[in-house]
Amino acid sequence: MVSIPEIQIPLSELGSTPNANTHCTSIPLLGYGTASWPFGEPEEIIKGSILTAIKLGYRHFDTASVYLSEQCLGEAISRALELGLIESRGELFVTSKLWCSDVHPHRVLPVLQDTLQKLGLEYLDLYLIHFPVSMNSPGSYVVPFNQSDLLPMDFKSVWEAMEECHKLGLTKNIGVSNFSVKKLQQLLLTAKIPPAVNQVEISPLWQQKKLRKFCEEKGIHVTAYSSLGLLEMGLRAGSEHTGKELQRGEDERKSRHIRLEAKLRRVSKDRHIRRIVDSSSYPMLALSNLLRSSGMGKFECYIESIDNE
Repeated sequence: MVSIPEIQIPLSELGSTPNANTHCTSIPLLGYGTASWPFGEPEEIIKGSILTAIKLGYRHFDTASVYLSEQCLGEAISRALELGLIESRGELFVTSKLWCSDVHPHRVLPVLQDTLQKLGLEYLDLYLIHFPVSMNSPGSYVVPFNQSDLLPMDFKSVWEAMEECHKLGLTKNIGVSNFSVKKLQQLLLTAKIPPAVNQVEISPLWQQKKLRKFCEEKGIHVTAYSSLGLLEMGLRAGSEHTGKELQRGEDERKSRHIRLEAKLRRVSKDRHIRRIVDSSSYPMLALSNLLRSSGMGKFECYIESIDNE
């Protein structure tokens, strides 16, 4: 096996337009997502991939209650501390999300407390509302769900509960995920603390230019997920494939990286974009692909080259 050196991932500041209620935090430009599809990857695979990611230099980890990976992430962090891979929890940036079934004012605080208990942490660096919608089945993490379960979100009351979590010190930053311009505008009408982040899908074929422009104007940082394509497009770790299947997968990987590199040379000029690598369903493949892809092994050089074009 080829030894891959640890990469140094650049940081950027959240809270570019801070006020008395915001908390300025450094966020790594590249994050490691713990989502898999279907949710509930075997625990040893999740924990093993997270530990490998930490060894390779990842410090930003993204989870969610619906991913069923919070406890695995917490155990992996604890193990990394035991092994001396990191010196303290403060070296990490941990994001989690409030699922639709819990997007109710009275559910926000207890669900965040449950998340922290599973992670074994005293605080999150970032807590996001997963989608701008509520469900009438609190505490349910069954996916897919029925459309009949969906309810309009009470933006004002739910966000006030998120702000309270921030004030209590349970999360350094609060934000949203999958919010459109219209939904952000609605939220900002009553928000005392503006969302620090909007995490949305951004890929070579869906660059979200209008949304990115709006977020930049409002000082909301954008985190991009599924930058390499959707989760189910990957080869699953531990599964068996024929030589032809593996070659097709490798050809597709190369093709996707070529397309990604070409498109991201434009997308990545926006310094407000962070990238989350959705990879726990094919962890070693995703990690090695990312680090072997053009320029990414020398991350700082890669960033400089695309920003100077």
